[in-house]
Formats: sequence, C-alpha cells, structure tokens
Amino acid sequence: MDGSGGSPISAIIGQIIVNPAFRLVPDEKVIGTELEKLGKVLDVHEERLSKCRYLAGDYYTMADMNHIPYLFNFMKTPMQLL
Repeated sequence: MDGSGGSPISAIIGQIIVNPAFRLVPDEKVIGTELEKLGKVLDVHEERLSKCRYLAGDYYTMADMNHIPYLFNFMKTPMQLL
C-alpha cells in the first residue's frame, strides 16, 4: 500500500499492518506524511466533538461507526501513543 488516496489512517494501517503481512517493508516516508495528515483530521474531529456528542451531531450515526475498525486497528500499531 503506497498511501495514495484514501484516508490517512487507512494508509498508516496499510503500511504498518498490511504490508508486513505480505512481506513488504513499511515505507517510513509514507507513514510520516500520513501521520501529519492524520493529526489535522483528528484536530477537526476533536473540534467537532467539543461541540457535539458524536461526529455528525447529537446522535450516533454511520459516521461514527465507520471509524471503529480503523481506530481498532490503529490502536494495534506503535503509533497509538499519538
């Protein structure tokens, strides 16, 4: 996975979890670039969640559910401490 297109968290998971499963070396440059992007995305989420209970408002929606598998897998990576 090269990190082009898609979400930053997906690209990071691809590099750290998927690539090694296929005996490919994670690309540290891609990871670094995508971590910067992810930081910006998480800042937006934090801002939104400071005003609403959930990402799309006051009710739990698919927007929130969509994040669960990505966050679950991200928490298995060394990047979880960010």
